[in-house]
Amino acid sequence: TDIPESPQQLGARLTGVGLAVDALEPSGDDAVFELEIATNRPDCLSHAGVAREAAAVAPGALRALELEEVPSHDS
Repeated sequence: TDIPESPQQLGARLTGVGLAVDALEPSGDDAVFELEIATNRPDCLSHAGVAREAAAVAPGALRALELEEVPSHDS
């Protein structure tokens, strides 16, 4: 997602909807969130699920995942 808020603001929004931010560390121009995912939120057990939730609670747009096909190594 492209979210025009600070990581701290996004962390507060995520905590408000049940994704408790346990830690927030800067990483270059980005931030790394450590989240506590409740058992009733299996939709947020992946990066894509957390990105969807972040786009839903904060101003921004969710970008489509760009996946590359991995060649199989069948023997």
